[in-house]
Amino acid sequence: MKLKWIQGINCFVLQKKYFCVLFSLCLVLWAVQGFAEDFELKSGKVFSGKVIFQNDKEIQLETANGLMTVPRRMLAVKGESQEISHHKSLNILFIGNSYTYANDLPEIFSKLVRAQGGRVKVSTAANPGWKLAQHLKSKYTLAKINKHNWDYVILQEQSVVPAFSKARFQIFYPAVKKLDKKIKSVGGKTILMMTWGRRDGLKSSGFKNYSEMQSALYQGYMGIANTINAIVAPVGMAWKSVVKSGAVINLWQGDGSHPSLSGSYLAACVLYSVIYESSPEGSYYTARLGSSKANYLQKKAATVVLKNLKRWK
Repeated sequence: MKLKWIQGINCFVLQKKYFCVLFSLCLVLWAVQGFAEDFELKSGKVFSGKVIFQNDKEIQLETANGLMTVPRRMLAVKGESQEISHHKSLNILFIGNSYTYANDLPEIFSKLVRAQGGRVKVSTAANPGWKLAQHLKSKYTLAKINKHNWDYVILQEQSVVPAFSKARFQIFYPAVKKLDKKIKSVGGKTILMMTWGRRDGLKSSGFKNYSEMQSALYQGYMGIANTINAIVAPVGMAWKSVVKSGAVINLWQGDGSHPSLSGSYLAACVLYSVIYESSPEGSYYTARLGSSKANYLQKKAATVVLKNLKRWK
């Protein structure tokens, strides 16, 4: 009898101990997860829930109706522009050279758009070292332009041509004007992708450093953009912002000319910001750069574009 009484006391103590441990764990989880908050879907629906788990692709919430798993791509982005709905599928053509196809910029851009809940179809006409004047004479490129009703056609000129006054007026500007007419004839809008200067400048041509060359490229692209009322994607200016910040991010490949993966990702973020008039900040798509570096580049691109949007559009 005494033995059973002792066993009963031990059992009660053990249960109380487990209850205390369980209760403590619940308090910790409650403190970590926080209170319920409001979430908005891209469809406009708003609901309340408490986050119990999240990763780059989805968020699990505890709601009044039970557990709910929401893909991040379905959540509305705070401050998202309503000028272009993410629900509308865009058709975009990239025309350029190795600056465009290095790291597959069109694919990086399309993945970024899809990660934000958008829909886009991209196509590319790009050959090594080509100038836009060569695309103007290319049956392949012209057939690409005429094949679809493009929403946007992105033009990227050879890397040094826009930096020289003579080359601008003899090569760059005439080609852009003619391509712009063709793009408009199929209902599209022209976007000029302002490129970046060489890492060490181009000393043989008078540009002592990157900054001098970037300034010349800026003048070249803005000159024709204002003439034909084209949109500018200021990739070069976002590039300059990163370089000026002193961030340890190498935007160039080893040749000091072509973009590294970070450089191409920055370019994609600039294009996204210009087209959607919205920041890509917080996107889970990082192009394998890691969230810290990707978020930094997202912010730099958005700041350069959105703080001076009227300049670029």
